[in-house]
Amino acid sequence: MLTCKIAMVDSKLLLIFLVISGVGQIVCSAYLDMLRSTLGLVAFTIPALIFYPFSENITALCFLGMGFFGRGFFAGSLSYIN
Repeated sequence: MLTCKIAMVDSKLLLIFLVISGVGQIVCSAYLDMLRSTLGLVAFTIPALIFYPFSENITALCFLGMGFFGRGFFAGSLSYIN
């Protein structure tokens, strides 16, 4: 469902998502452990699922949070593998 929504998202939001996920990659891997990154990802995913049919603004905010913590989780997991 998120892949289908990407095509309908405003281009400014996609640019902000790109920047936020890049910041999350640096911040989460340097300052947060895997548990906090996971909890942050869950904390933004659940409201995104709840508010998806009702509010586009809250969903967009949750989308940015998912990008921040999702990319941070990915970068942090790569550092734990090595």
